[in-house]
Amino acid sequence: MQIMDSLELQRELNTTLHEAYLSLISHRMNAVMKVLTIIATIFIPLTFIAGVNGMNFE
Repeated sequence: MQIMDSLELQRELNTTLHEAYLSLISHRMNAVMKVLTIIATIFIPLTFIAGVNGMNFE
């Protein structure tokens, strides 16, 4: 019976560690997405302005 209790405890610990790992990955991905959003916010309007100014108007 003690082996079964130990096994169940190890299973719960494994689940908890897995959830913590997934949370850490999610946090890192959110940080990367924040940086990419900032970069896109800067460059998309500049690309639009360059595209409009690069057109030939008569």
